[in-house]
Amino acid sequence: MSNSPHRPNRRVLAIYDDAPVFGGHEQMSCAGIEALAQEEDLELLLLSYEGNEKLNSKFEGIVKRFPRAQWVGLPIRSRKFQGVRSRFAKAAIREVADVLQSHEASALLCLQGDIELSSIGVLAGNRLGIPTVSYIPVPHTLETMQAKLGRFRDPLNRWLFHRPDAFITISEGMKTLLQERGAKQRIEVVLNGFDPTKTRELDKLASRKELNLDPDRRWVAMVGRVEFKQKRQDFLLECFAAHRQRFPDVSLLFVGSGPDGVALQARAKELGLGEELVRFVAWTDGLSGVYSAIDLLALPSRFEGVPLVMLEAMSVGLPIVASARDGMKEFLPEAWLFEPDSMSGLADRLVSALKDPGREALEANRQRASREFSLSAFRSSFIRATRELSRLDLKDG
Repeated sequence: MSNSPHRPNRRVLAIYDDAPVFGGHEQMSCAGIEALAQEEDLELLLLSYEGNEKLNSKFEGIVKRFPRAQWVGLPIRSRKFQGVRSRFAKAAIREVADVLQSHEASALLCLQGDIELSSIGVLAGNRLGIPTVSYIPVPHTLETMQAKLGRFRDPLNRWLFHRPDAFITISEGMKTLLQERGAKQRIEVVLNGFDPTKTRELDKLASRKELNLDPDRRWVAMVGRVEFKQKRQDFLLECFAAHRQRFPDVSLLFVGSGPDGVALQARAKELGLGEELVRFVAWTDGLSGVYSAIDLLALPSRFEGVPLVMLEAMSVGLPIVASARDGMKEFLPEAWLFEPDSMSGLADRLVSALKDPGREALEANRQRASREFSLSAFRSSFIRATRELSRLDLKDG
């Protein structure tokens, strides 16, 4: 039985996410869901793991603002080796399918940070035979992401790439990765978008004073989750220590928290890098002060999608030194990129970008960020792709 009275042509789009904690893929997802919630002919059913407090708080906020949306918390969450688990999770698949059916879901959008995450939802959609779309910003192999036994899990997970009816991803490079992993379905690219109100350009000296940064030094920053396996804050720190003579007036700023935050601070002490050389600042939603205070953003990640901090830094005219991977390789000038495992390459790029980032490159980045990566463009593209791939256009009703 449905929780709502049956109406002809009723269009219920279910959105499923069983991540145990709030992840990077959900940041843009929530902006897209808010846009969908404003579509007058759609009702939204938001399904998430009941223990994901941050995501549930965002879903509850959407429900309060938009009466055509409702949220249901589920006891189901993705676990380690979920790709293998999903093969045998008949009870969980049936439970999700029952919820979808009771709410008369017309289509399903599954938020997948990787192909294992939310795979229960994809299989529930298959069970019901409703259009099922995967929003997957990071379709890398588990081996690339250095997941436990990733080399052996990747072949076992190949079947999951055939289960969604279609995919939405965030760049042409990510689309290519999906195809390399066996996806033959339709794939739509929806570029990420940033909120320009969070990247206002402020006075540099005032911003440095606010962050207690030495105004006479040049500051290289990493912004985001402190997690060595992907983000590699430790790689930047080791590079800085190994090439100290090349950076006589440079200091590092790490903004954010994460599982390796304590280890990062401990490693800085081991390397003899005091507060005048390395500073740590807690995460803040408004990064205007950080971008205004620094001279360069570093992104030495092992893998990425299209990082929002990169787009934000582009929009305020900051040089960005990054590993030649994924969205960084796709959207940044070659002169700012280094081979991912080359510490000397990173040092070379930092030195050259601090000395002369290139005015033309900075201005081109500003214009590109404004033109291609606006939040309004993301919202309209997300709505269009979701409606088309889920077959929810009015003409299909």
